[in-house]
Amino acid sequence: EKPEGADDLLLVTPEGFLRETTRFNIFLLDEKKKLFFTPTLSTGCINDVYRRFAMRNGIKDMEVIERNLRPEEVGYYKIFVANSVRGILRAQLT
Repeated sequence: EKPEGADDLLLVTPEGFLRETTRFNIFLLDEKKKLFFTPTLSTGCINDVYRRFAMRNGIKDMEVIERNLRPEEVGYYKIFVANSVRGILRAQLT
């Protein structure tokens, strides 16, 4: 169930890895390393058009790297969500 005031939910695999939201792929920005992380396809995330484009071309001139991400890592990075309809958007935890 979505908490009051939340627009979306982060989905987590049974193994404890971030997967996606109910409407978007997730991208975490490491500003120090100037790169984005996104969950691996083995988490079950959707390999949509925007994600494939980002994996090939980067985001905002920064490389995108797949890796398993834990929910506790969200606090260390800026969160972005993206899909082929809305493009990339800055997200915020509530």
